[in-house]
This record gives sequence, structure tokens and C-alpha cells, in this order.
Amino acid sequence: MYNVPVSILIYSLRNRKVNQVKLYLVMKYWASGNIRLTDEVVDDICSTLDWCTKTFKTHLKWLLHKKWVSYNNKTKSLHIKGYKRIAKKWHCEENKGIICSDNDLINFRPFAYAGVISWVRLRKYYKDRGSKRLNGGFNLNSHLENLYDVPNRYLAKILKLHYSTISKYRTEADDTGYIEVKHNFRKRRFTSDHLPMMKKILSEIEDRLFSYKGFVYEQLPSTIDSHMCVTRKRLFKKWKPETGGRLRLETGERRPAAPGEKRPENGDRLRLEKGFASMKVGDLKTRAKTPFSVCKS
Repeated sequence: MYNVPVSILIYSLRNRKVNQVKLYLVMKYWASGNIRLTDEVVDDICSTLDWCTKTFKTHLKWLLHKKWVSYNNKTKSLHIKGYKRIAKKWHCEENKGIICSDNDLINFRPFAYAGVISWVRLRKYYKDRGSKRLNGGFNLNSHLENLYDVPNRYLAKILKLHYSTISKYRTEADDTGYIEVKHNFRKRRFTSDHLPMMKKILSEIEDRLFSYKGFVYEQLPSTIDSHMCVTRKRLFKKWKPETGGRLRLETGERRPAAPGEKRPENGDRLRLEKGFASMKVGDLKTRAKTPFSVCKS
């Protein structure tokens, strides 16, 4: 299982570079970041992805041009760069990822569609829940429901894609089973003869009105249930102190105290200037990674 950042999926859809990103992910995960391009390796990749050699070389050329991949002349091998170095070019701020398997990499196009839609669905849910709390509402259920309304126009606005393109992506993701889409309609108390008149009166929803079996119906936002696993990808979000202070580590060997300066208690302590935070250095040993850098006084 791999954790693919949502940002790279959005990039592939916005810029229509799905196959290029697919090749990048395959080489990154299957080759552990470094790969020697022998004829046997190229044949294995092409047979797995159902590509010809010409298609492989075309997409690899794009990756080299964009510096997602670098070539080492001495070792005659490719180095696949990490997400963090690539994301600097996008000014990425999103810290979510989608869990991906080997089969998902092979069927990458519908996986990318469903992954991005699932991320927008989760984002809309948290935004709506926050708006209800600000308006005085209270939601006892803090978990996302199975079916949640995500209109195509909302997806198009967030992803900056055309409405018809989003509809195509959602349909393909639904057909492959990554997501489930339920179309909702509401029956109006008018016959089909009144449809032209209703479109003039209700001009704000005229594109959602249609006739079916002699009656007028209104198309409501579709609800989506996702089978994707959206998780955190901490690589893209850096910790920044609100006060703009600088984190320093005070050790046993310290400079002489300035007049009027207050020293911390005995023992090494980690403190943030301007009094934002304080913690013991020993606490850092229990953490695999710290969201900040430590420098000596």
C-alpha cells in the first residue's frame, strides 16, 4: 500500500498529464526511487502498463524535462525525486493523501478521478459542518455520512475544471466501483405543458428542470459514497509558530546571563522565544519526527 498525495492527483487532472504521473508513481514505488533502465526493465514496465516502447519514452522525456526524474551518467540509472521537491514548484499546501495499491497504479486514471472526488467530498463535509456551528447549529454526528451531496458544479469550482469534464470523471469512477453516485430528483406539481412557463419564472434553476412521463421534475445535487481511504500526508504541511518566534535549545553550556535575563529551570529545555511554547528535550526522543528545527544558543 502507498500513500499518494492528493495534490499530485489534482495536478495530473488539471494539466491532463495522467499517464506521465502514472509512470512517475510506478517507477517511484516499484523501484524504490532508483532504477537502471535496461531493455528488460523497460519491457517489464511497458507490459505491465500495456504501453509500447515509444509511449514509454515519450512520457519519460516529459518527466526528465520537468525534472521529476534525473539521469546519472556514471551509474546509467534514473533517480526519481520525492514529492517534497516536486511540490515546491506547485506551492502546494494540501496535506491529504489517498491509499493506493498495485492494482490502483495499473488502473490509475479512474483511481485518480475517484481519489480527487473523495477528497473534495471530505473537504465539503468539514466546511459545511463548520458553517453550521458558526450559525448556531450543533451536529451530534461528527463522522461523514455514507452518502453526501457533492454537486458537479462544486467539484468543477474546486478543481478548476469544466462541468462536463467533471461529469465524465465522476461517471468513470462510478463505473469502476471506487465511488457510488446516487442521482436525486424532486417531482413538481406541474405537467410537462407548464415546463416552458416554469423555466421563465424559476430562471435560477431552469437548467435543472426537465419533463418525465408527463410531469416536471427538478434535478437535485447528487450524493456520493466513497470507498477510498483519505488520510494525512504530513510531508506537505510545515509547522509555523504563530508569533514568528525562533525555537532554540538551551544546553548545559550557556553564555553568561544578561542583566535582568531570566533563566529556565535546571535541565535542558526547549523553548520558543516570545514565550509561545516550552517542552523538555527528552520529549523529542519519543517522536519519530518533529515539526520544527532545533538550533543551539
